[in-house]
Amino acid sequence: MNIHKFRGKRTDNTLRKGEWVYGSLIKMNESGAQSFILPLREYASTLSCGQLVAYNMIPVDYNTVGQYIGMKDKNEKEVYVGDVDKSEDNELTVVSFGLQCVDAFEGMGFNMWSFMERATADGKRLTRETNIIGNIYDNPELLEEIKSRIF
Repeated sequence: MNIHKFRGKRTDNTLRKGEWVYGSLIKMNESGAQSFILPLREYASTLSCGQLVAYNMIPVDYNTVGQYIGMKDKNEKEVYVGDVDKSEDNELTVVSFGLQCVDAFEGMGFNMWSFMERATADGKRLTRETNIIGNIYDNPELLEEIKSRIF
């Protein structure tokens, strides 16, 4: 089963502003300037679908939105785009979606490559040994550390 789940930081004027919300992404325009998360619900309601959406959607900062990649790390924590993975050799990488070669065939004078959209941490395939230690939004110092190692 494919789970389409997102997270984003709240922007509404409540005491919970800046907290993470999880659910379905509603993007009202191309730029994402008006973006909302509709929390996932597993109960019946007497409200119409339109009322459920209108009453429950939470405004979020589109720049913080990340998609659940469909796996958990070794500590059973859900992994989202924008999370930071720390490998056993202390290398830090950011989780992202990208085109990755998943299969290659050589024979009879030609090469055939198979590509697939896949979640990776800077090109490395994520495994059950993935160890999420934070994300680039709550822990910007992790992103700075990654940049300092590259440049």
